[in-house]
Amino acid sequence: MKRARDFREEARVCMYGKRGALAVIYLVYLAILWACSMIALMPVFGGVLGTLCSFLVTGPLSLGGAVLCLNVLYGEKVEVKVLFSGFNRFVEGVIAALLIFVFVFLWSLLLVIPGIIKSLSYSMTYFILAENPDISANEARKLSMSLMHGNKWRLFCLLFSFIGWAMLCALTLGILTLWVVPYMYVSVAAFYKDVSCQCAASEDNIGVADAAKEKDDTSAGENAADGGKEI
Repeated sequence: MKRARDFREEARVCMYGKRGALAVIYLVYLAILWACSMIALMPVFGGVLGTLCSFLVTGPLSLGGAVLCLNVLYGEKVEVKVLFSGFNRFVEGVIAALLIFVFVFLWSLLLVIPGIIKSLSYSMTYFILAENPDISANEARKLSMSLMHGNKWRLFCLLFSFIGWAMLCALTLGILTLWVVPYMYVSVAAFYKDVSCQCAASEDNIGVADAAKEKDDTSAGENAADGGKEI
């Protein structure tokens, strides 16, 4: 079973020669969020418009970011326009963001820890949407819960392994985040690829076992029928 360092190593290898481009793309992402926050400073309805704008762009941009990270892993082109590919599925992106926010918020009302656990449970939603264009946001959320069953602690350890990088980012006044955040998200994408492959292999094994069981049952039935004929 892969550990946090394995996912980080895979991300480093796949990001070779692409770190600069990813830093620029992340800067574009931050600029968009900054523009939305500036709208919130407008004297009339600024807070409402700024919040609405942030909410409407966060989901599609997160979906585009998932596509981008998967492209890095699969050796495909890394371009700024990929970040905006999530707007091709604008509705699903917004609904996914809404569902995640609502459920995490409700679980957080109980205690902080349940909210964190649910955040980990829903963390694969955008990656699932990115690779499955025919499913809905809610289906992706449920599939994320299924994928993360028994894997939440592994993801938590992966994210926690970046604590040292987070401290360095603070020392550089946030400048280092332009490289560290893409590194972290590509590592999470590598984690998604691993758990999704494990899930697929598990389903194949279940299918093989069911087929073998069905074959055994059929053989047993035939033997019983032959025995009845002999009697």
